Amino acid sequence: MRVLFIYPNTYSDGCMPLGIAMLSAVLKEAGHEIQLFDTTFFNKKSGETNKLGEKHLIFKKTDLDIKLDKSDMKEEFRKAINNFKPDLIAISATSINYSLGLKLLKSINGTVYAEVPVVVGGSHPTVVPDKVVAEDGIDIICIGEGEGAMLELCNRMEAHEDITNIKNLWIKKNGKIFKNGHW
Repeated sequence: MRVLFIYPNTYSDGCMPLGIAMLSAVLKEAGHEIQLFDTTFFNKKSGETNKLGEKHLIFKKTDLDIKLDKSDMKEEFRKAINNFKPDLIAISATSINYSLGLKLLKSINGTVYAEVPVVVGGSHPTVVPDKVVAEDGIDIICIGEGEGAMLELCNRMEAHEDITNIKNLWIKKNGKIFKNGHW
């Protein structure tokens, strides 16, 4: 399986997406191919937000001269999908970065890439699963820990097996939502 992870880093802070790192390691170890689309260094006009982050000690101001990518983030996302040709798109979403992840997904509506299944995990879908699973363009949500669920999802998808009963996942299929329990 080819999995494209999206890290919709709204505030361009320097935090390492630990959930993606762990999931990537588990999937790579099982032979799946992984790529990351990271929005951290795209210019998202987040200067004021960064100042608030510094004020509240979310991250430290530095003298580093970091040049932000001024290219069109949505266009670069479409290019990343076109070049990698993923079998699955996975988004790690906190409540703060969820809307940026949705904007990226909406940028592929009406394209062939809109057919690629999308799974959203992280704290946001864990806290408000009904809201997230109701979104158009989101096919699967992961509630709670995702390492075992993502590995099983990728393995089953690759083998063309049923995915509707994987623990920690809610799956939309044929107008129905399969809400599975936890590990």
